[in-house]
Amino acid sequence: MTASDTLKRWGPLIPREPLRCLHNMSAPPRATISFRLVTQRAEAGDEFPATGLRWVCRIDVPGLFWPLPEGVARDIAQLADWQQTLEPQRRLLAQALAEEGGDAQPTVELTARISAMPAESVLDDLRDVALRADPVALGLPAFGLLRPARGMKRRSRTDQMRLAIAILARRRGGVFLQAADPLPLSSVTEPLDLWTPEPVTEKDPQ
Repeated sequence: MTASDTLKRWGPLIPREPLRCLHNMSAPPRATISFRLVTQRAEAGDEFPATGLRWVCRIDVPGLFWPLPEGVARDIAQLADWQQTLEPQRRLLAQALAEEGGDAQPTVELTARISAMPAESVLDDLRDVALRADPVALGLPAFGLLRPARGMKRRSRTDQMRLAIAILARRRGGVFLQAADPLPLSSVTEPLDLWTPEPVTEKDPQ
């Protein structure tokens, strides 16, 4: 006897559960998503309620240690050389350690010691600085967006290298997370602006 014959013979005797609910899975979803335009505007003032973003700081390690005249681009050869020597990371580490010790500038001995360190040790020490740098005590937001520093408005770069390390080590792509575990700093040569969302007030446009 085939399965079809068995079903025809005994099917009526098999108890069946009643259908409790029938869903049409082809129906369109009822959830809605609202989008709010976020832009960076180079106008007077650093707080832009209309965009929902507030500028926090600018990180520009090369611009701090190797400043260029306005409108002059950095030499590509210099950037390529930095990938091998990690000179920006070394300068960053030396300045951050000086800040931890309460000094305005690193000593000659500290600079020489860091210059002689292997690349792996430099990256490890930068991560250690990030672990010691409390982002809450530094006044950093819980969440932020890291965007390339562009636009017409010239903003002052931070000279606090512990602050810069705390941000860059907790960077995940274009996002800053205050609660993230610090990661090694692979690159520090791109100038970045940190923005944070501002809560909407009654006067803010929707």
